[in-house]
Amino acid sequence: MAQQTLQREISRPGWTARRWAIPGLPKALPLPGVRPWVGLAAIFSLGIALRLFRLGDQSLWLDEAFSVTLSRKPVLEMLRLIVLSDSHPPLYYLLLHFWMILGDSEVLVRLLSALLSGASILTMYALGRAMYSHSVGLTAALILALSPFHIWYAQEARMYALLSLGVLASAYFLVRALQTNHVKHWTGFVFTTTLALYSDTGAIWYVAAITLFGLLSWRSQKGG
Repeated sequence: MAQQTLQREISRPGWTARRWAIPGLPKALPLPGVRPWVGLAAIFSLGIALRLFRLGDQSLWLDEAFSVTLSRKPVLEMLRLIVLSDSHPPLYYLLLHFWMILGDSEVLVRLLSALLSGASILTMYALGRAMYSHSVGLTAALILALSPFHIWYAQEARMYALLSLGVLASAYFLVRALQTNHVKHWTGFVFTTTLALYSDTGAIWYVAAITLFGLLSWRSQKGG
């Protein structure tokens, strides 16, 4: 019965991502009385604290040392070495190259990933709010803030935190573009999708899934 209800809802003309919901499931965990932004600030602060906790306790492991060594090179030489010796796109190495102007200690080189991961928490909130509501955005942000997997990669001097931010931002701008059809949101989608693709080769699978979602949503809006 719930499946039939969902199919009827999706097939209605004018359907957009904002109206997508699974019948029978709550839209969010109950968060009564949470003032706008206060809850998000608390979740973001918690997420950042977890990502900074003991950030420099361990020495750089092999892949992190490779990132630092490569990013120390002059930009043109670094790009040449990436082509010759690495399968990853150059964006993270470029960011780390300029970030290391501040220093190259374990804490500093990992801090870039921790901050990018923190930005992902805010982006997850924005995506949940765009698709459903403020409380859904808070719930999604809290889940991401507490995710051991996400915290792990937030403390590595590698490109995975940047990939996460790019993919989430791409999904957010696509949802907003489908809702508003505004050029600024389509531009944001193109920009953040490009950012994701230049972060890690695995981004292509996430981008494919996001694009498929967009095509299905567009088709539903057209009544087809």
